Amino acid sequence: MAILMKHIGKGGVESSFQGVRAPSSLSSLNTAARSNALEALLSNPIKFIPATTLTKEDEEKMAVLRNRRIVRKNETPAQAHRNATTQHVSSQWGRQREAGLRPQGMRNPGVLCYRNSSLQALMHIPKFVNWLEQDHNDLRQCHIQNCLACSLRTLCGAYWNERVDSAEIQRVLRGFWDVVGRVRLTGARWTYHGMQDADEFFQWLLIRLQEQLSAVQPGVINSIFGVELTSTVRCQRCRHVSLNAVSENTLRVSLEHDRCNRNSLAEKIRKSVFTPERPQGFRCGNARCDQVDTSTRSYMITSAPDVLIVVLKRFQWKLVGAQRKLSNRVTFSEFLDLTPYSTTAQKQSSKLLYQLSSAIHHAGGLHSGHYEAVAKGPRGVWTELEDISVSNATVRDAVSPRPGGWGWTPYILTYLRVEKWEVVKE
Repeated sequence: MAILMKHIGKGGVESSFQGVRAPSSLSSLNTAARSNALEALLSNPIKFIPATTLTKEDEEKMAVLRNRRIVRKNETPAQAHRNATTQHVSSQWGRQREAGLRPQGMRNPGVLCYRNSSLQALMHIPKFVNWLEQDHNDLRQCHIQNCLACSLRTLCGAYWNERVDSAEIQRVLRGFWDVVGRVRLTGARWTYHGMQDADEFFQWLLIRLQEQLSAVQPGVINSIFGVELTSTVRCQRCRHVSLNAVSENTLRVSLEHDRCNRNSLAEKIRKSVFTPERPQGFRCGNARCDQVDTSTRSYMITSAPDVLIVVLKRFQWKLVGAQRKLSNRVTFSEFLDLTPYSTTAQKQSSKLLYQLSSAIHHAGGLHSGHYEAVAKGPRGVWTELEDISVSNATVRDAVSPRPGGWGWTPYILTYLRVEKWEVVKE
């Protein structure tokens, strides 16, 4: 903090310090002069008052610190690039934890439960919330038309504010929906009418945020949510190998061939994403071989995100008459370890440990139903959020939804990357 010197004169009036030049040494003065100099200093002392604003020099120093890249031991190039983009954003709760703030419900004017549950899951991701509050704190400086990040920042400020009532939350939500309705993606427009899919809306929102911010904060959404993969294609005939980089916002897990729930979530992820497969119609990249359907393709994690979104593929859209919802029970826990599915360089850098932050549940069938979110708050307290309804919950409610009633099934899981797993006694 900068220090500003002020002179407190008689009558308590402050003025800029214009002190008389002091002698280089009091010992050079005679006794009388030395006594007069000390008396003058004591009668008009200098008072140090903290400055209310940063000086230009302080701003320049802080800018250097903000832009300085933190180098981690054994950091891979891909991870270094990711960290450089959002290293200034904390992954821990700040003011929300200190104030003990509680989440709030969101009114559903019709069939917007798919949006409410998605937004409530996003509002419980500390890094996403901190990014909105730090990088979008001055909405007047944003020149992006229909900026979704600015609308989410306004919603975040109202959502984590104990002085804001449900009517104000609804007003802010209405403003956000209006912005969403004006934003187009490949000709599609989101409206208030018709049941939609929470996964589609969640992905639409992340993709559109990335596109809108590409000029001012390129790669920021991918830095928080993106899973960077290396695709290895190996021809079984000539052994030719080709490598490609792939980026995904989610890990999508198939439930089609595990209706008896024989495998855990980690095993399902391995089979759906990281088990070698034979891509149909793929031609070998070796010109001398040039064979079709002789290659296998496998994926490994090159750079892992701070926020991992896992989607359980419950809805099948294949042939006419074959659309259906898979209501398979999925066994998963609060903890997830993806270290076995990472590249050697990533394994040497750090383990890929994740802890559950929220779960979006779906009840109903293919063409109708209802959504809710069960999420962990700033102080580790779990809450069940069903539109406007807010009630206490536990991690068991997120992992194993209550039976009967709606018949909830876990659909979208949010995991936060941690250095070590923390077990909270309920």
